[in-house]
Amino acid sequence: MNVDQDPMTGFKTLELAFSQGFRMKRIPFSDDIYFVRDVALGYYRYTYARLDKLKVLQTVVLNGKEELNSLPCFGLYYGTLPELRGTNITIPYI
Repeated sequence: MNVDQDPMTGFKTLELAFSQGFRMKRIPFSDDIYFVRDVALGYYRYTYARLDKLKVLQTVVLNGKEELNSLPCFGLYYGTLPELRGTNITIPYI
């Protein structure tokens, strides 16, 4: 896995961006899940983060990829803080 695709790199990058004033949009049906869409590697990237204030607890990233047989394709990347692993929260979050 490329370091730029590593979810833990994403945790650090998001928290650094938060410290510089960046904010994500809250998902309406949730108290702690936030979202941002941007472009990465020429495709839309959808980033979801579960936050405790500005601390990243979990991330899910869908990054567009080259189409296959005229169907849209995505790479799925996700991460959970080490101290939250094994608590059965990752699969429902994804």
